[in-house]
Amino acid sequence: MKASLIPTTWQRDALVGLARRLLVGSGGSRAALVQLPTGFGKSLVATLVFDRLRKRHPRTRLVVVLPNQNDVPRGWRDALQVGDEWLRFGEWLSLKDPGAGRGYVMFETHRYLNRAMLAKTGGRPTPLARELTSRRCLVVIDEVHRARRLRRALAEVFAAVGERRELERGALTTPFRAPLRGKRRAWPRWLLLSATPYNPVLLEGFDPADTRKTHGHTWSKFDAEREADAILGELESTLGSLAWLAGATRGEWFNEHRARARARLVSGMPGPSLTPPAQLIVWPESVRQGHFLPSGTPRYAIKPQSPDAARVDLAVKQLVDARECIHSVDGEGHAQSSTADRVFLSAAPRPTSVRQLERLTYSKKLVDAIRRARRSPWKPNELVKVESLLQFIGRVGDENVLVFTVHRAVARRIAELLRSVDHTDVREAFEVNPQDQKWFRRKARRGRRVLVVTDACSESIDLHQRANILVHYELPWSPLRVMQRVGRLWRLRPDERRPGRAPKAPRLPGIVHFAHPGSVDEEILNRLHRRWGYLSALGLDYLSFHEALGTRLPAVLWCAEG
Repeated sequence: MKASLIPTTWQRDALVGLARRLLVGSGGSRAALVQLPTGFGKSLVATLVFDRLRKRHPRTRLVVVLPNQNDVPRGWRDALQVGDEWLRFGEWLSLKDPGAGRGYVMFETHRYLNRAMLAKTGGRPTPLARELTSRRCLVVIDEVHRARRLRRALAEVFAAVGERRELERGALTTPFRAPLRGKRRAWPRWLLLSATPYNPVLLEGFDPADTRKTHGHTWSKFDAEREADAILGELESTLGSLAWLAGATRGEWFNEHRARARARLVSGMPGPSLTPPAQLIVWPESVRQGHFLPSGTPRYAIKPQSPDAARVDLAVKQLVDARECIHSVDGEGHAQSSTADRVFLSAAPRPTSVRQLERLTYSKKLVDAIRRARRSPWKPNELVKVESLLQFIGRVGDENVLVFTVHRAVARRIAELLRSVDHTDVREAFEVNPQDQKWFRRKARRGRRVLVVTDACSESIDLHQRANILVHYELPWSPLRVMQRVGRLWRLRPDERRPGRAPKAPRLPGIVHFAHPGSVDEEILNRLHRRWGYLSALGLDYLSFHEALGTRLPAVLWCAEG
């Protein structure tokens, strides 16, 4: 095993606890869920568990289920000690290295696992379905929070106490209903990995559209209860699917846990981590969130600026000018006008030759409004938000900077403007490839390197080797998306590992965010603050609101409403 991959004390404890539960036998748990912050070694823990299972059962095989088939993440390559060669999907790989990953390994995707488990059509089962029930396997579902269809289907089976058999027949394929003909079923062991809290709700679904005045208001207790119910539904989905895979049966223990979670969400009172039901294992007792608190000193210190009333007045005037251009858009176009608002104030007016932007089809009124705004006398360096970013990048010195946006149009425009900053090498990427990663890991000969990306690059990518600064230029609606962004740089570096000792969390990068005063950005900040309260109420916020968002630029007098 490579010296750099020697597990730390808490990883060894996780290994022992998980392997013990998965090796108990027919009376034990068939599944476990490991939720660690991104970059803290989930793939290494999973590989070590597989190695421990193989020592007991040498013919055990490993099936790693990834979100997509673009490439195998670096973490899995390092944990399995595989070089840079292409790892084939859908074929068993014989890893000859005598390290932790020896044996048979297959990489598959969430989509193919859905076909193997959820196909309702008849005919022959897929090869993966036959493999999982005819051989002893450890199935590791990476980024399980993205496998929503699978989780919901399994949770539905788990929830149906009286109709369990009928639902199994309707929801799962033949190999998962009964053993293969003439053979004994070999139920696989399951290990679920996720970098988000174990109720990974995707709150992007609650966007500017839910502020439409359909109930005569812009926000109410009704809307807050919808968010709480969405989180509770995802918690049930995640724990229900885990319970079904683990072989647990539904009972009062599950209903009581759900009731405690709902009470915590409704009251909004923070507290210690909500202990998972005893019938399930989320992680061993020694692996608690206290291990992952960021250290006090970030990798790059960012000094907040003093509030400037003149800049605030200018920013508000720019917002008024932008909204005057789209005043003809009615209430039903609120989401569209909010998108236009962000595009205007983030990167200046851009030519609009099509009726669709960022998957949002614009009405004719809004297209005309954008064209009118394009003819306005604004200049890129006169926009407060854009100017603040350019000034900040010019002051950071010889540092690599990662900039996140939401819209591709904004990313392109920001990259274009940043190239005008002296001694700045800039790239924009909407799907970070190995060439982009290699470029960003190197230090510029003179000046700085800036990588501008969208949220499509916020998962399963490590960019932390050289970069010390993270910029939220546009903000997402979900706190979990913010955590995923931070996880690109908040990762263990070789010089931060202490083999054989209790882990010290890596230092956070220097983080800044940009919110144009009075714009939809402030609405996003308010909602992020409230939604962080939901995670805090369940004890699942391993990063606080202020740690993940960092310093606001341009600095203005502003306070998030609870």
